[in-house]
Amino acid sequence: MHTRQPPRRTTSSLAAAAAAAKPSHGGGRRPARLAVALGLGLYCASLLAGPAPWYIWRSKVDGARVCHQTPLGPGWEIAAGPYRDSHCEKPSLAK
Repeated sequence: MHTRQPPRRTTSSLAAAAAAAKPSHGGGRRPARLAVALGLGLYCASLLAGPAPWYIWRSKVDGARVCHQTPLGPGWEIAAGPYRDSHCEKPSLAK
């Protein structure tokens, strides 16, 4: 009984097969480099960010005043600001 053997590969055919399987432009490296570049870009942008300014908010109902960074709801309006600190004492240049 005769068994069938796979064809013998020469060195040149092995090199050709390896070259065909591996892209010449860096294949898997490109997405990784893009991800690293994007991550560094976002990190650098976050370094430029600063804290939110503080404002004195006045109640439309009873006129009560509160120092807060974000709106407290539809019943409140900005009375003064912006400020750099949570006591609304140090004026800020932010608008």
